[in-house]
Amino acid sequence: MKRSPITDYRIPIALLGALALVACAAPAPTVPPQVTDGLGVLPTATQPPAATAPPTPVPTEATRTFASYTHPSGVFTLNLPDDWEVLDESSDQRLLVRLLPPVGYGSRVTVDITNEGPMPPQEISALADSYIRLHYAAQPNYTEINRAELPDGRLQFVFQYADGRGAAGRETLYIQQAGPYFTALRVFLSNRDAPYLSGALETLVASFAPDASILWGSAVASINPAELLIANSTLWQDDDMTYYMGEVYNASPSEIMDVQVRIALCSEEGVVLAELTRPVALRTAPSGGTVPFSVAFENMPDDPQVCIEEVAAVPARPDPTYSQDLLLDTGTTVGRGGSLIVGGTVTNPTLTSMTNVEIVIVIYDAEGRVIGLESVPMEGAPQLDPGQSEAFEYTFEELGGEADRYMTFAQATTFNPSDPSLAPTATP
Repeated sequence: MKRSPITDYRIPIALLGALALVACAAPAPTVPPQVTDGLGVLPTATQPPAATAPPTPVPTEATRTFASYTHPSGVFTLNLPDDWEVLDESSDQRLLVRLLPPVGYGSRVTVDITNEGPMPPQEISALADSYIRLHYAAQPNYTEINRAELPDGRLQFVFQYADGRGAAGRETLYIQQAGPYFTALRVFLSNRDAPYLSGALETLVASFAPDASILWGSAVASINPAELLIANSTLWQDDDMTYYMGEVYNASPSEIMDVQVRIALCSEEGVVLAELTRPVALRTAPSGGTVPFSVAFENMPDDPQVCIEEVAAVPARPDPTYSQDLLLDTGTTVGRGGSLIVGGTVTNPTLTSMTNVEIVIVIYDAEGRVIGLESVPMEGAPQLDPGQSEAFEYTFEELGGEADRYMTFAQATTFNPSDPSLAPTATP
């Protein structure tokens, strides 16, 4: 039988082995080389940290040029920044100068000087307390936080100021006596101005120098009682009351304040029955002017006599809180039983609010004697704002004679919690 040829597909064993070796020796994946810095493998890169905002620059005070300022009176000098404004409101009895920085600042400096004559330390301290009561105690926005006596003898008082509407800061009061001059230096630094004006104010305060050798003003140490006269007086009785009314005439060369009358009533035999000391109706009396007064005694016998009448007063000191700048529109009517009714309106024409408003009504007879006097407080209006009006009325049931004419006066305490220089404004 014939065999069909068979193709021999057998691969030599040696060749198969070689192919197997080739298949098993496939190249491994390439690994990128690792870079080292000699200390080990560098860490894998991560997301870069967020950028840090640059710090806010701290405000710095600008360099200023100072000029020497001497008040026209020669009483004081100081170094003042050349772009500041000087507001001089001085009079013959008082030096009052306000020093203001450019618009945009809320700070200011005030120089207040009076000629009080030489004083011992205890009187200076007492006058300093009086000054504080006058300028700070009545202002609810000021709070005293410190007081001290400096090594150079000056008295220092520090007040915190805040009006509740954005104006805030610190006011430092320096008081000293230089010869006859009582000096008060008031330095207000607004909180918003502190980074910009602190150094300038320190330079100004350090340079302030009163000159005791300069002659200015006239110090009136006391008022001669002989120059205080009682005039236009009358003594009259009504039921159980005895009244002595009149006016004090100021014949001294100075304006006076704290005026008081001392009146004693005696019997026909000269025995003192009663004695009273009372203040007059108005707080001050100008030189050559008069102020009315009234003293009332209870349970006096009929027809007593005035056996003692004396007047005492002190020289008036400037009081910016006291004002008579009020407008009165008044009239009179006759009430039941012949009573005299005086009434009208009081108006505040100023730009400053006022408190403790009081109307003083004086009734005169045909000979000019005081026969009726009354002080009418504005109880219904504890504060009279700029432009505001308030009505008042008083009935005189009894008078010491027949009324011929009358006069009315108005007095009040100014109330200004937000000084214009303290108003919050944008600073540079």
